[in-house]
Amino acid sequence: MRRFTTIVFLFGLFSCGLEPHKTLNNQTGDKQLADSCVSDSTIYSFLNFILQIDSGKFLYHEKIADRDLENFILTKEDSLTISKMKDVFVKGDMAFIYSQLKHGIGFRLNAKFLPDKPIISTDTLMNLQKNDVQSFWDGYRKKFGNGGFHTFSLPLFSKDKSIAIIKTGYHCGSLCGSGGIHIYKKVTGKWICVSSLKNWIS
Repeated sequence: MRRFTTIVFLFGLFSCGLEPHKTLNNQTGDKQLADSCVSDSTIYSFLNFILQIDSGKFLYHEKIADRDLENFILTKEDSLTISKMKDVFVKGDMAFIYSQLKHGIGFRLNAKFLPDKPIISTDTLMNLQKNDVQSFWDGYRKKFGNGGFHTFSLPLFSKDKSIAIIKTGYHCGSLCGSGGIHIYKKVTGKWICVSSLKNWIS
């Protein structure tokens, strides 16, 4: 999987410049992303829900890396697509989403909010990095067994927290993997995937 190789090596090259996931405390003690008003409880409620309902897509027994392999960015093309979704997004949502992107650099999943999920450190994955993809996977399977691992970006929410955008990936070998950027909408208390901006498979 050439895409994975490029991502892994680029991640190693640029990760030293990433800022930590910035948070602040509000009066209730809930941690929040600076300037974006999205609490950890909102973030992990969404993540736990989609991991539960999309168990076929995000295989429960597979490992989950605590950090995405590359920074989550929205391209101009992505922004144009979102701006045309008038029935999903409203005025002000994009500014709110970009604020979360800015302050979410370096976001890592917190295992205490994902009970019973097999979280592994991305630092550990980087330590398995060798000269080629095959040696990485040989090292991975020696340490973690057969199968692969999932990656999730920081979910980005609309102002009213009823829409979420997330980048996901599944990595399982040199020519094995898939992922994309997905848009979920909360309908009667349940998150439903309503659109995908990009999908990739190898």
